[in-house]
Amino acid sequence: MAIKSNLQSLAPAREKFKKEITLLSHGYSMPQQLPGGVVTVFPWDQSIDDWVLKVLRKTSVDMISFEVVKKLINLDKVDAMPVGDVITILLVARALARDSTLSYDSKCPNCSHVEAIKLTVPDNLEKVSEKPEGYPGWDAVTLPVCKDIVKIRPLLVRDEVAVLERPETKITRKMARAVASLVAVNDTNPDSADEAVIYFNALPPADFSYYADQMEQLTPHLGTEIKHKCAACSHEYSHDLNLDANFFR
Repeated sequence: MAIKSNLQSLAPAREKFKKEITLLSHGYSMPQQLPGGVVTVFPWDQSIDDWVLKVLRKTSVDMISFEVVKKLINLDKVDAMPVGDVITILLVARALARDSTLSYDSKCPNCSHVEAIKLTVPDNLEKVSEKPEGYPGWDAVTLPVCKDIVKIRPLLVRDEVAVLERPETKITRKMARAVASLVAVNDTNPDSADEAVIYFNALPPADFSYYADQMEQLTPHLGTEIKHKCAACSHEYSHDLNLDANFFR
C-alpha cells in the first residue's frame, strides 16, 4: 500500500532544509571557493550523528569539528577557512535540525530559577568581528603597556590543526596560537617562530594577555555567550553554548 503523507514533497530533508548563509569572514581567505562568504549549510541529521559517534572513538573533540564541517557544506577542503567560520557552520547546522533553533535550560546562579530558552540561529546570536569587504587578512592593535602596534590575523583551520597536532614540549598551545597569528610588530616581520616566541616572552604580562584576548575578539564568529536577566530575581548572568563533547552527541 502506497504511503499517504501530509508532506508536500518527498525530496530528501537534507535538500529541503538546507540554508544559505553569509559567513562573518565574507570569505576573505577563500575567495574562489566562497565568493562573498556565501555558503550552503545542510542540517545536522541522523547520518551525521552516526558518523560522529564512530569518529569520536578515535578522534579528539578538538579535531572533530574540522572533519564534520566538511559534511555540512559543499566543500571538501576547509584548511584555509577561519576557525570562527567553522563554529558558525556547526551552530547553524545543529539549529537546522530543530527548525533553526537551539534550546537549553538556563539556571540563574543567584536564585537557581530555571528558564527554558529557545534561540533562532544565526539571528539571535551576536556577530563578533564581522569582516568588511576588502579585509586584508589582519587587524592592527596597540598593546597597552609597551605601545607596540601588532598585526594579528585570524587563525585558519590549518593553523589550529598544526597547533593541536604538535606536542606541547617547548611552548604551550596558547603560545603556539599567538605565534601563528602574529603578522608584524611595528611593521616588521619576525624571521622565525622562535623569534616570535622570544618577543612574546619579553612582553609585559598585561600586553600578552591583551594580545590573547584580541586574538579571540578579532576572529569572525557567532558569539556563544548568551546574556540573561533572571525573570525571578533580575540577576544578570551569562550562559555559554559550549562546543564540547555533548554538542556532538
